[in-house]
Amino acid sequence: MCIRDRPGGTLTVYRGNASSLIQDSGKDSYGRWSWTSLRGTNNTICIISIYQAGGTNDCRNQNESTKTFRHQLHLMATQDGREGSPKQHYLEDLRNLLKEKKSLGNLIILCGDFNETFSENANSFQLAMEFGLIDTMNNWIGHSDFSTHQRNRSNERIDYMLASPEVLHSITQGGYLPFGSCYKGDHRTCLLYTSPSPRD
Repeated sequence: MCIRDRPGGTLTVYRGNASSLIQDSGKDSYGRWSWTSLRGTNNTICIISIYQAGGTNDCRNQNESTKTFRHQLHLMATQDGREGSPKQHYLEDLRNLLKEKKSLGNLIILCGDFNETFSENANSFQLAMEFGLIDTMNNWIGHSDFSTHQRNRSNERIDYMLASPEVLHSITQGGYLPFGSCYKGDHRTCLLYTSPSPRD
């Protein structure tokens, strides 16, 4: 689903047999994520595709605030009366979504462009600790000292997939492709293959 009514946006596509497993789907009103609940063999898996805008509340410094971040800041304040940082609202709102899905017994796959490394002070790290999610890509590859964004010169991985521990047993392959191998973007494509039958 593509979000067009608010700045930002994510796209989630299902093809073939996967489309028949869809139970429910939804989107964030600010275009920060879209989600789909899929029927598994023994569980329901909620896949959430996110985009966390990078930036600071100091919109005078446009080098430090992306256009999407500034749009979110403006909309939250003027239309919705929400003061404060869009990053803080992102954390609170995504936490509420994860709580809802976990209360339904869903397993979680949280993936996308987090615009932050998976480190102690990051929103993604806080959510992973709170909901018991694991960095599947680092778990599969064994290291994370490389860049997933073309303009990043400091080997910072800002695109990754976090998942419930139960999902790990179904992963058969994972990794990142070279820049530009699938589409003309500035991020690496991130791949994770799963099987209905868990690995030993």
